[in-house]
Amino acid sequence: MPRIIYIIAGVGIALILIFLIFFGFDSGQNPSNTGKKAVVLADQAFSDVSVSATIDSAIKGDDVHRAIKITIDNQNRTLTVYQGYQGTVLKSQSLDNNPTAFKQFLAALQTSGFLLSKKTNIVSVDGQCPLGLRYIYASSGIEDIPNNLWATSCSAKVGTFAGNASLINRLFQNQITNYNDLVFGVKLY
Repeated sequence: MPRIIYIIAGVGIALILIFLIFFGFDSGQNPSNTGKKAVVLADQAFSDVSVSATIDSAIKGDDVHRAIKITIDNQNRTLTVYQGYQGTVLKSQSLDNNPTAFKQFLAALQTSGFLLSKKTNIVSVDGQCPLGLRYIYASSGIEDIPNNLWATSCSAKVGTFAGNASLINRLFQNQITNYNDLVFGVKLY
C-alpha cells in the first residue's frame, strides 16, 4: 500500500513537470508571451514623437466653451487655450525643451499610467460628463500604444483611460512654466 502512494506521487510530480515544460514557468505577465513588445516611453525621447493632454470644459455655449491643451515633445512644451468647439486659439505659449528633459517626463508619464487603457462600450468622449471636465490624452509617432485615451471628472468608470488622471494632468501642467498665470481667468466649469 505505501508503495502505491509513492508511485502516484511520482506520477503527479512528473505530470506537473511536463506541464511546466510545455506551458512555461512564466506567470504570463511577460509581454513576449502576448506577442506584443513592451513599449518604454522614455526610449522615444530622441525620436520625433509628442504627447498631449487636453482638458475640455463643461459643455456650454460656443462663445464660452474652453479647452486647454498641453503638447510636449523633445524640442517644445506648448500650452494652447481654445475657445468654442471649432478650436479657435485664444492664446498659445511655447517653451523650449530638450531630449533629456523629455525623457524624464516620458518616464514619469509611464510610471503614472499614461499607457493604461480599459475597454468601454462608450465609443466617443463627445457629450460625456456634460457638466464636468473631459481629459483627452494623445500621443503621436509612438507605435504599439493607444494614441487617444480619455477620462472624465464625473466618474473614473467612464472612459478609455485607466491611469491616474489627476497625476497625469499635474505632470503636464508642471511642464509649463507659470501655468497658473497663463490659464488665469480660463473658466472650465
